[in-house]
Amino acid sequence: MIGRVAAATCLGLCLLAAPAAAQEPTPNPNPMMPGSGPLQRPQGKPFDLTVAVTQVDNAWKRTPAAGAEVLLEVYAGDTRVKSYTAKTDAAGAATFQGLFRIEGARYIPVATFEGVVYRGAPLSPTQDAHTSQIDVYGKTYEDSALQVSDLMTTVDVVERFLVFMQMWSFVNTAPQTFDVAHATDPRYKEGLVIELPVKAEGIQARVFLPTGEPVEAQVVESRIYIKEPIPPAGEGSQPLRVQLHYSMKLEDTDFTYAQPIAYPVESMRVIVNQTTPYKRHPRLNLTLEAPGFGEVGRNQQMPGMREGMEFVVARDGQAKPGDTLRFTIRGYPVPKPWGAWLALGGGALVLVAGGFILQRERARQSDATRLAALRLKALQEERESLYDALRYLDDRYYNGEVSDRAYDLEVASLRERLALVLRRLEAEGKEQAA
Repeated sequence: MIGRVAAATCLGLCLLAAPAAAQEPTPNPNPMMPGSGPLQRPQGKPFDLTVAVTQVDNAWKRTPAAGAEVLLEVYAGDTRVKSYTAKTDAAGAATFQGLFRIEGARYIPVATFEGVVYRGAPLSPTQDAHTSQIDVYGKTYEDSALQVSDLMTTVDVVERFLVFMQMWSFVNTAPQTFDVAHATDPRYKEGLVIELPVKAEGIQARVFLPTGEPVEAQVVESRIYIKEPIPPAGEGSQPLRVQLHYSMKLEDTDFTYAQPIAYPVESMRVIVNQTTPYKRHPRLNLTLEAPGFGEVGRNQQMPGMREGMEFVVARDGQAKPGDTLRFTIRGYPVPKPWGAWLALGGGALVLVAGGFILQRERARQSDATRLAALRLKALQEERESLYDALRYLDDRYYNGEVSDRAYDLEVASLRERLALVLRRLEAEGKEQAA
């Protein structure tokens, strides 16, 4: 199943910048790794693309944006294989003629206006001529109109780890684009900041632009930095979404989460899964305490989820800058450490013997070896959870519960995370074998 999912989504990541017609197909050495897959050839006759760039002023009046720089990027999977440039004419149009169709490739127009970059919707050509629309705006460095319309946090248990998926939806109610990359406020020196709890591990961050196109975000320790501009939230426009994946160690039956909030949040949700993929604990009986949320209750099923799944859900939370997203989950089936059971049922002799054995074991193994073993185990657990996530997503897709677009975005994110874990596992194996 995993091989089928990966093969369906790699989309020719090995395309080279050289003309594709001169290349021969190459075998796929590893279907789970980015950059694998056969080379693609141009297919069909050329097509033309016109990119119309329109300037929207503070009164929402629309005029052609003449003289704007337009870049057309051609992507196969996550690899850019070709790019073209043009300028808009007096009618605000930039024309690209004689473009080759490449199976599975995406053509993404990018316009630069007043130093701010705007990306158009990705295009997969099916006709002889296509038109793409890009709206551009004036810019502002003021963030008073910036807010989070929705902050969703989901929690799943995987062995001794809690796995989190968090989605931030940023909107800008000003009539100008908030230019994060050039903002003068020192808070934005590195970009828009999202801060996670310091114990968060394996952080993966992705930004989904209003066009739906994903771009990578910078992760430094427990902080995520986003430098993408945030255009005005006009009628029919989409927010800028930031999707985070990370995990935290589960050390007790009760778990408390605390995360600083730096922006106004209109609506917050916390969703805790009561079902697991494990036979020993297929269904949990958890309670959720979420101060500041208007409603906390149970859901037998959430929209888009398979029948029979159960959740604990907190809704209607709000936050202002300086607040903390805080909630406590009680009732995880975490076994007691073996030392605690010995203390309850053993005598002094057993404790002394156990201490002697433990001390001898510590002397035998170096700190470096133990740390390497812990890293390896964590990577193996993350790999298995990603396999499960891919299988689950695949099942939902073939059952018609997930759209083609949502499937492509989510499977690409899971595949990238899995490829990173596989590379780290390979590196750990080589390091321990040396």
